[in-house]
Amino acid sequence: EDVAMLKAADFDQQIGAIREEFKSEIKRLEVLQNGLRTKFDEEVEQVATDMNTTLEETSQSIAEEMDRLAQVIQTRTEAEVEQRNEQYTQLYDMIQAQNERLTDLYNLQRSAT
Repeated sequence: EDVAMLKAADFDQQIGAIREEFKSEIKRLEVLQNGLRTKFDEEVEQVATDMNTTLEETSQSIAEEMDRLAQVIQTRTEAEVEQRNEQYTQLYDMIQAQNERLTDLYNLQRSAT
């Protein structure tokens, strides 16, 4: 009976040691989990910051490119308008010269008759 009591006491002591070991391991895992959670949160924050920075840079680049294209279109439009004005001026001058020749011919014909 004493041997059984000693064995039971030894068994209880082993169970107590195992419980303490589990508690210690659970604490270690909780600390590790908290560290990982903190690291994850920091990395998520960094990714969000990087994405916002990239988005802002991309938006700025798009705005700059749109401004550049608007300037190109404006310059081309102005050049086209100027070219058309020159063509119209040349056409007007040609019509004016033709009118003058026709007037001269008319006057010449009139004076001949």
